[in-house]
Amino acid sequence: MLNNELLEFLKSVPNETKLFVEKLKAEQGDKKIYLFGCGNHVRVVVDFLRRRNFDITAIIDTFKEGELSGIPVIRYSDFLAEKPDPEKCIIIISAPSKAKEITDTLRKSNDWNIKTFTVGLNAFIDDIDEYRNYLAQNWNELIEFADSLEDDFSRKTLECVLKGRVSGDPKYFAECYAANQYYPNDIIKFSDNEVMVDLGAYDGDSLSEFIKVCPEYRSAYCFEPQEEYFNKLNAIVMEQQKLGKGTHAIMKGAWEKSCKLKFIQNMGTGGSFLQDSCDANAENICFLDVAAVDEEVKEPITYMKMDIEGSELAALHGAKHQISENKPKLAISVYHKIEDFLDIWNYLRSLVPEYKFYLRHHVEYEMPDTVLYAVADTK
Repeated sequence: MLNNELLEFLKSVPNETKLFVEKLKAEQGDKKIYLFGCGNHVRVVVDFLRRRNFDITAIIDTFKEGELSGIPVIRYSDFLAEKPDPEKCIIIISAPSKAKEITDTLRKSNDWNIKTFTVGLNAFIDDIDEYRNYLAQNWNELIEFADSLEDDFSRKTLECVLKGRVSGDPKYFAECYAANQYYPNDIIKFSDNEVMVDLGAYDGDSLSEFIKVCPEYRSAYCFEPQEEYFNKLNAIVMEQQKLGKGTHAIMKGAWEKSCKLKFIQNMGTGGSFLQDSCDANAENICFLDVAAVDEEVKEPITYMKMDIEGSELAALHGAKHQISENKPKLAISVYHKIEDFLDIWNYLRSLVPEYKFYLRHHVEYEMPDTVLYAVADTK
């Protein structure tokens, strides 16, 4: 429940991520910093630490080797073969979902200085004090948002997510974790002949899940601007086309209009981040085609999923006609920007006042993925 007691907690609770950085700086000295885990999460960890002026000696992985963002990637067996001095090493776990497994592996070989840090807690909130101020300034509207949510679990989710974001303690996310991301059967009911739009289709993972949930769907329009993911997505789309399905892969991002926009790639699990102010010649910068949903999809949409790295509100503007006219079921990510809860909620209810809103969080240990669901009775 959002009340003054919760607000005081959010104003005063220590932030574990901030404390982690302070302790790491105090402890580092001449010690080398290693990351363990070269999965999708590691790029966010690298970016976070580099922006705070930490040098990373290498990334350790059980199987992978090579290079990532200018940092050597070495196998764990090769790391041990070098016989590093545990007193001179700090190992930060960069795969939080595998933290226990990695810790157990390290403990078998030596008494390493291990740091478990779910950097994703603050990947989208760079200045926690700014976020505290934002919450305080908008508290009454956040209470209104909470009151508009349809069930107690949505309100609990909002409270836990706010506590988790501000404190940096992953236990709060675990308290509100919900399965079935994008397709929660307690919120969204699918029928035959659904017309689905997938914005941020990545490699087709959410399309594949939609096919399982709604095998008799009518059409699917999948937007993914990056070639490496698009090719995997398109393979699934072509298989569906062979089965006679109206499935389409669109090599574009979603935005409020058709144009090219500047992005930085590979900063997290798939996807790209919009960078209006970055140097166009910087490493990993590219220009991608984007388009408005209203321009690309002409048949009435019944369901739309959106996870597009902070471009959600702009893409909703580009789908204004479809949303207003057809009132599709919506699953919109609301964790990329601190304003997302209120800005996206306000915009959607201005288009469809009868929308019913639900909130769910779909990762147990960090800030992503919080999703706002909107459902209207179209009968």
